[in-house]
Amino acid sequence: MKILFEEYAYKNEDVEQFLNGFVDTCTLSDGRVNIPYVGYYFSQEVNDSVFILPKVFINVNNPQNEELAFGKFTPEEIIDTLNPGNPLRQKENAQIYDEIFNLSTWIYRAVAHYHERNLQEGISKEAALLNVVSIKGDKSQTFIDIILRLIRFSNEHRNLFTFIAKMNAKGNSNIHWQKTISKQVPILQSNTPIYLKFLTKSKHLNFDEELIVLFYSVLDYLHLTYNFKIRQDLNYQTDPKGVKRMVEKGTGTRYLRAIRRKYFKDELVELWNLLYVFFERAQLIAAKRYHDEKLLVRNFNMVFEDMIDAIVSDDTKEKTPKLKDQPDGKIVDHIFKYQTLLNPQENIYYIGDSKYYKEGHAVGSNSVYKQFTYARNVIQFNMDWFHANNNQLRQVYFDDTTEGYNITPNFFIRGRIDSDNINYHEEQLELEEGAETISHHPNRLFDRDTLIVLKYDINFLFVLSAYVSNHENMAFIERIQKKFRQNMRTYLLDHYDFYRLTPIRQSLEMAVSKHFKQLIGKVFRYDDTSIVLAWEKHVAGFGQLYMQISPDFNVQPQDILGAYYTNFNPYSNAAEN
Repeated sequence: MKILFEEYAYKNEDVEQFLNGFVDTCTLSDGRVNIPYVGYYFSQEVNDSVFILPKVFINVNNPQNEELAFGKFTPEEIIDTLNPGNPLRQKENAQIYDEIFNLSTWIYRAVAHYHERNLQEGISKEAALLNVVSIKGDKSQTFIDIILRLIRFSNEHRNLFTFIAKMNAKGNSNIHWQKTISKQVPILQSNTPIYLKFLTKSKHLNFDEELIVLFYSVLDYLHLTYNFKIRQDLNYQTDPKGVKRMVEKGTGTRYLRAIRRKYFKDELVELWNLLYVFFERAQLIAAKRYHDEKLLVRNFNMVFEDMIDAIVSDDTKEKTPKLKDQPDGKIVDHIFKYQTLLNPQENIYYIGDSKYYKEGHAVGSNSVYKQFTYARNVIQFNMDWFHANNNQLRQVYFDDTTEGYNITPNFFIRGRIDSDNINYHEEQLELEEGAETISHHPNRLFDRDTLIVLKYDINFLFVLSAYVSNHENMAFIERIQKKFRQNMRTYLLDHYDFYRLTPIRQSLEMAVSKHFKQLIGKVFRYDDTSIVLAWEKHVAGFGQLYMQISPDFNVQPQDILGAYYTNFNPYSNAAEN
């Protein structure tokens, strides 16, 4: 197995034997080349599988600013996984080495899954493949597909293999005394015959075991030849060299046809079919009569976007396409409806963008401003809808009484790799420090142009496995959406003080109108009888505002956004000191 990395600058001599014009490359100014693809191909030129891993596995966050695979190795030194000098094969790197096959095949399956889901995108490329009808009726299988099915069959039928081994071994060690007495000459000692060799009841391999031994021999051959990770529990004497000879001489399919009628169990018939397809394909490769194959994607960021979408989004894109494909040509990566930050009884759109970088690269300013534009477009869409309904429906985004705009939750999310903890099961969704913010006026949280974007890291491998497994885990989606809401609320509490304003002796509309100039952009309706006021911490002037509005409003810090205050004194606000 050969391992390459997307967009890494290789010396041409290091990779030309693996590419050989088969995969397009980009030539850089210093003569190096990079590969703008992610995925898999099998080249009969080198008789090996080549996996191109995403650039997210390249880490540049180190003192030398070097591009290091898994944060530890130069990509050149780990190309050939069968090379004994490959640092991946050192004891201290055993975990990464053991995971290389799993990782490579997960990436392959992700590209294949994306290709199946998005045939209209046209960004995937497949070479002409030899059509093979499998036992499931697949029309086109790559060599790696066949290998993965063999390994999956091994994992799914361990109990069957164990049962067959036990049943066939049962009684085989019992001595067959009639055969032993008739065919062996004993030694007499004190008139007692002593037999030096015993004949047992069976000395032939059962037909079932014959097929299983061939199967395990094939698995060992794949491990030795291509470094695919194989787990074998049963103590069979395998012959991977024999499999190699069968592949090279083209005798594997002949042998399987000769023993075909010995098997009747459904599982063993399925195994026979799998082995036949394997030998048929392997023999074509050995005879140089097999088409090179590939499944590559040029823009893996689109695959990553689809991966994230599968674990965070709802059906908003399908129900309201204009929110995704916006009128000005902007395309939103992720959008879903969830509870507003103020009122859990109402829902608002959460807007997200996937960031696919090498480890250590920061979010660019262009991406930040595009994200602000996404939010403005969503707000405008809802305002248009509001006016089209003649203002008769409850508007979540805009409050007509205060002329304030609700807070639109906004986030970036990027995949991250922890080379010291390769884990496919924990999402490890972590909030980065700081946020991207923009506003036209200071201290106006409820202004249309005050926008906040939080930044998250998530375990890339968790997202990868969830996507490939195609599990719509609604409990997880709900949990991650809840985290987005909680983290945004926490950010707001760290940067704003919140107060509940209830009018005294007059209607809410009249009280707000009287103090409209002082309150605009700072308040939003909380319920039918009160509004919420947000005051940015460390901004002076709250005491003065309090003096102006307190004759008409009861001002109390309450459990708004989860905050709770006691001994309220507006003149001791931190902003006044």
